[in-house]
Amino acid sequence: MKLLLINSSARTNGNTARVMDLLEQHLSSIALEMAIHLSIERISLARLSLKPCIGCRACFDRGESYCPQKDELLALYEKMREADGYVVASPIYVEDVNGILKTMIDRMAFLCHRPALYGKSALLFTTSGIGASRHALMTMTKGFGTWGIKTAATMQFSLGALTAQDEIAARHDKKIQAKARRFLSTLKQKPFRPSFYSLIAFTVQQAMWNRKNVDHTTVDYQYWQSAGWLDRGRWYYIAAQKRTPKALVARGLGKVIALFFG
Repeated sequence: MKLLLINSSARTNGNTARVMDLLEQHLSSIALEMAIHLSIERISLARLSLKPCIGCRACFDRGESYCPQKDELLALYEKMREADGYVVASPIYVEDVNGILKTMIDRMAFLCHRPALYGKSALLFTTSGIGASRHALMTMTKGFGTWGIKTAATMQFSLGALTAQDEIAARHDKKIQAKARRFLSTLKQKPFRPSFYSLIAFTVQQAMWNRKNVDHTTVDYQYWQSAGWLDRGRWYYIAAQKRTPKALVARGLGKVIALFFG
């Protein structure tokens, strides 16, 4: 099992990195306990070359390889495709994720149309100097959910300007350990159980792509068709999705929501 740990903070030894250190230690020890062969790669997002989205729609209309912003975005995306799950962390400066993480999310907007990361799970956390709302976590949860990623656990930390790692451990170690265990349990879960939001998102897009007046020549339509997601009786990106009560409700809501999109 491969995990990608993505820290968007530019501070190499700041609060976000220190929480990530503790979380990585627990992930490794719990994986041994659960007999999971775990491979972990950490990425400092601020150390990558990521240019802002210019809204040209090349990734939508022609495919992500046609993006004119030649940087490390597609290499990062490939690492995300290869991983089974993610830990994504952001410091909060003004009630949302920081700029570099929002840039990554914006640049991967093509995944909202072509959710190639379905079936993967994430643990998300934020750090702030003082208390912050859950808005930043919502940005990540909703964005990644549209890509097919299930949020297995979230955490928020209010840690002041800079807190020693032993103090972070003293105050938050039990919470970090519990969330690490929940995350790994979700990853190990077979079959994969999608979130309610992801089930709805699939149904909405499926209904839209199955309309009679849809352009069958677009990259998006051809992607959905080749994946078998437009087949009759298909309820999710994964063909084995069972028709559980949760899936039935999500299916109904998704079809209603799709009626309001032109």
